Amino acid sequence: MKKLLGIVVLCLLLSGSVYAFDAESYKKLNITKAKLMIMQVEEPLKKARKIKPKDAETVDWALKNYCSVLNGLTKNWPEPLPDGTDKEILKAVKYIKDKMNKENC
Repeated sequence: MKKLLGIVVLCLLLSGSVYAFDAESYKKLNITKAKLMIMQVEEPLKKARKIKPKDAETVDWALKNYCSVLNGLTKNWPEPLPDGTDKEILKAVKYIKDKMNKENC
């Protein structure tokens, strides 16, 4: 199960790298892209939490990966965002940050 989750997380890391390595990447973000990215990184975590019987180690591993992907995504973004940033971008960034706070990342 960990291998499958690992492959999914690796694919997500590679697909989201355009956002992770550019300090200006938040300018390309919109709420649809933000929700899609969250949905992709959240999927392995949801699957890990549904495993019967519960495997705490797998859930912890999936949560660490979830947090590391989102932290990597946002680490180069300016805090706070510059004045004049589009409202849609602000909404998308807030959505990502709220998801991070929900899981205590």
